[in-house]
Parts: sequence; structure tokens; C-alpha cells
Amino acid sequence: MEYDPDANTFSGAPHTGLPQVMWHITDVCALTCPFCFSTKSGLGTPHKYLEPIAERLKQIGVLKVDFGGGEPVSYERFAEAVDLCERRSMHLTVTTSGVISPRSRRWLLENHERFTRVIVSIDGTSMVHDRLRGRIGAFDDAMGVMTDLLDLGAKVRVNTVLTSVLTQEVLTDLQHALEEKCLPEWCLIQPHPSNAKEYFDTYAVEDTSFRTLVARVHEESDAETKVIERPRSAYVGYWTLHPGGRMRPQQTGAEDGKGFHLLEVSLEEAMLELNKVPVKVPTE
Repeated sequence: MEYDPDANTFSGAPHTGLPQVMWHITDVCALTCPFCFSTKSGLGTPHKYLEPIAERLKQIGVLKVDFGGGEPVSYERFAEAVDLCERRSMHLTVTTSGVISPRSRRWLLENHERFTRVIVSIDGTSMVHDRLRGRIGAFDDAMGVMTDLLDLGAKVRVNTVLTSVLTQEVLTDLQHALEEKCLPEWCLIQPHPSNAKEYFDTYAVEDTSFRTLVARVHEESDAETKVIERPRSAYVGYWTLHPGGRMRPQQTGAEDGKGFHLLEVSLEEAMLELNKVPVKVPTE
């Protein structure tokens, strides 16, 4: 199996091991999104784990690391983690809220070419997004980072979680705002109950509502921005590496699979555990 960084797709013969992993390098985040997939443990990956983790990821066949969290760009050793993965020829993406320090923002802008995608999370127009995120100005921060990245020629995707508070009118207004910036890719995501917070059910949308909102976006599309959809079923089988070093596969419900500690089992044991879950990779 091979990864195409331009198309962000996997293709070819069956893969030995795990093609990609979502590395939640930190669960620390300044925001309080009620539908967040993260465990929000308040932990970051111990510094001593960084190189052993990068080496083990290479050993188990990882071709692409999706850095997330938490806010990965704010993790104090994020640049080191990127270096370690690059040295092992792994492709990288990063997802950011845009709510980051000026120093982290400068680093991201200066290093955007190291990522096959820089993904910015924007979940509505200004008032809706800020309310969901629990922070005034979060929308402006996200749009500002997105705009600066686009101006630099970065490969940018916006991820939008379609929640119950996102009306068709608000979604259309957001769509027009993103298209005006000539955004190349827009990914619409159905909330997944993984690590669900107390009020998750208030914001979740069922399959019919999700499909209706996605259909509206396609109807309004200017055909310049590629629209990608991710129903919650698309994430079942993805493996997440948590800050403490535990690998867990996403399932259909709120509880991820038990998984295993990446550094506390042998390579052979890790491969056996991975083989228990069908390989799941994005097709776009």
C-alpha cells in the first residue's frame, strides 16, 4: 500500500501493519467543544516517549501520522515530534483550532510545507463557532490562520462538525465565507460519540439530518471547493494514539476499544493487536 500526499489517499496491495494513526499528542486545549472526540485528560505525551513512539510507529508500518488532540501545535515539543516522524519518512497532517500563541502560529506558517494537509477546525459562522468553542474570538483566530496559510500556498482543509445548532442558513453563510477564500477542501463531519462529553447528545445529529445538510452544501457548491463528507461510520476502525502511549481503535459507541500500550508490548504483540481490527484508511 502507498500513500498519495496530493490526493490524500491510500492505494495498492494490502498493507502489513497500520497505514495511518491519529496521534493525539496532547489532550490540552483552551476550548470546551461539547462534541470533541478527545479524552481531554489534560495530559501531553511525555517527552521521553517521543522518539520511542516515532520509531515504533515506523516499525508497525505507519505511512501517515495525523497529529491532533487537544491542540497539537501548542504542545511544547511539537516541532521535535514532527522532526522525528519526518526522519522516518512518514507523511504528516495536523489539525488545529487556530487558537494558538503567536509563537506557535509563526512556527506553523513557517513550516506548513512539512504537512500534506493543515486542517483548520471551523464549526460555524462567528457567533455559532465561538459559542460552541466556549471562547470569544475563536472564529476570527481560525479564519485568520486559514487565510494566512492559503496566502502562503499551503494545502489547507477545513473540518466542520455538523451539529444540531448548525442550521442550513448558517451552514450556507459559512460555505460562502470559505469559498470566498478559495478554500481547496472542505470536510463535513458527523459527530461521533467517541469519548462523548456530558452534553454530546444535545449537539449530535442523526444520519438523515447529516445527509440533508451535506446535500444542501453540494447544491450550493461553486465546484471550486472540494466537498468531502465523513459520516460517523467512516471513523470506526481508526486507531488513535493517546498521550499516555495507549493505542485504541474507535468503535461505534462512546467507548473506544481497549487497545494496548504502544511501548509496553513487543513489536510482535503490537502487530497481533492491530490485526484484530480491519485496516481502515480514508479514500480521499
